[in-house]
Amino acid sequence: MCKILGVKEGLIGKSFSVQGFGNVGYWASKFFVEAGAKLVGVAEWDGSIYNPNGINPDDLLEYKERNKHKTVKGFPGSETYLDDSAIYQPVDFFIPAALEKAINKDNAHKFQAKLIVEAANGPTTMEG
Repeated sequence: MCKILGVKEGLIGKSFSVQGFGNVGYWASKFFVEAGAKLVGVAEWDGSIYNPNGINPDDLLEYKERNKHKTVKGFPGSETYLDDSAIYQPVDFFIPAALEKAINKDNAHKFQAKLIVEAANGPTTMEG
């Protein structure tokens, strides 16, 4: 499948975004980054962040746990959105790691990811 989509094998040098930065989203991000990929976008319940130069998942987790509202919004060095816009930026991989039906008929056309790596339960609807 990667060859058909023009994606070289492996994670080194690949970019990705994640929807949900709880237990699943954090660990998926951490393992992808440790394998050489670059986390560039994160969407949470109250907004999203984007940094094309990369986001360190450990630093983001610490920031999220430290701040009063337990949010990723305002993470230093990142552009903050009040919606989920960060996950619609061009990436090699998108990891839906939080909500069911996160990719659906209303938003599927917005994604610019070459591959979707599902980590949540039922994140893609049939229409999506």
